[in-house]
Amino acid sequence: MNGSTKVNPVVVDTACNWVKPIYITEADIMTMDERTKRAILTHNKTWKANCQPEKAE
Repeated sequence: MNGSTKVNPVVVDTACNWVKPIYITEADIMTMDERTKRAILTHNKTWKANCQPEKAE
């Protein structure tokens, strides 16, 4: 390579390959505090917005 060669970095987002929604049972819901429930809801909404494929109509 000479000094004038410019290389642009490539960013590949792989988060959706390993991040999944959190599934909980009714028993889980009954024993969790509000902060934990809110954190799970936030996680699942974020996953849905970023990783769930659009449904074809």
